Amino acid sequence: MLLHTDKFALTANNITYGAAGDTIGYWNFFPAADGWGRIPVWGYATVTASKCNELPAGERIYGYLPISTHVIVEPAKIMPATFFDGAAHRRGLPPVYNSYQRVNADQAYFSGHEDEIAIFRPLFSTSFLVDDFLADGDFFGARNAVLTSASSKTALGLAQLLHDHRKDQIKVIGLTSPANTAFVESTGYYDQIVAYADVAKLDAGEPTLQVDFAGDLELLAKIHTHFGDQLKYSCIVGATHWQNLAAGNAISAADKAPLPGAKPVFFFAPDRIVKRTADWGVPALCGASATRSSRMPRHPRPGCVSFEAAVKKISKRSTANSSPAKPIPLKVTFSRFSSRTVAARRSVRQIDHRFGALEVRFREPSSGASTERLLL
Repeated sequence: MLLHTDKFALTANNITYGAAGDTIGYWNFFPAADGWGRIPVWGYATVTASKCNELPAGERIYGYLPISTHVIVEPAKIMPATFFDGAAHRRGLPPVYNSYQRVNADQAYFSGHEDEIAIFRPLFSTSFLVDDFLADGDFFGARNAVLTSASSKTALGLAQLLHDHRKDQIKVIGLTSPANTAFVESTGYYDQIVAYADVAKLDAGEPTLQVDFAGDLELLAKIHTHFGDQLKYSCIVGATHWQNLAAGNAISAADKAPLPGAKPVFFFAPDRIVKRTADWGVPALCGASATRSSRMPRHPRPGCVSFEAAVKKISKRSTANSSPAKPIPLKVTFSRFSSRTVAARRSVRQIDHRFGALEVRFREPSSGASTERLLL
């Protein structure tokens, strides 16, 4: 089957694919001539020619693509919402990279927001998996979480999840450059923000974990040395500072000359996906990840308004206050597994973009119908 690449996102994540192409195997997905490589990206493509009746020409897909105009795939395990590339050279590679979403059945698809999805979907998915992993391990006994490259998209995704859902469990500390400090502060996701040069000002007496998105070996060593035995867990997720890529170096260096504190490990998202797919199943995993992304700005469509979240927001509104209502963020979910969400889905009215309001009509068997207007 021949795919035409329509659009793709290019971020620091893709630079990491290239920088770690030999050590992790990213060059193997789309082989090139000796001495050359095709950096993988996430994006959208259209089927332009197909020998597969279940995937006709004209169908659009989302998934792992090369930076090329076209790519040939061999569809396998074809399902209503997904299929896999069964090409021989990809069979031993992580399944998450070989899976393609069929746009018409993709529960995370929003028409008009393909650019945002292409950029944020793979990054936020990693944020979700790290958050799930840390919480599953009770944060390794830590009370503080230090996130390097705090302004990066994946770090921001993790910080948002920790802030929104784990606030009573962990304090979120962001390390960033002076140039990005104001921006990082404006997000409101971090409890404390510190410049890279000021790591020594952090409280080294508190049990702490660190999640490294920078991939800078010098910075990693500084954090380990500062916290010592109080550093309970240390993982490397990305390499926004790819010039000083540490993913492979730090782990091998730790084997030869261990750093103080917990031994740094590489967090490989596909491994976590394999575990949670076995634990929860694919639909539940996708639904959980999409639901957690509810704070990402988007315009809801029928089927995507969370009944519980909307009711919670409504209940907090004060009818006694006569002053103009402040904008209320409406949480959104892609979940199709809650009967209450499904019931609400059929009652959602169109967004009024001009006035920035959404009318939601709730039908409850016990109390009948009621209508509320929510400011977005």
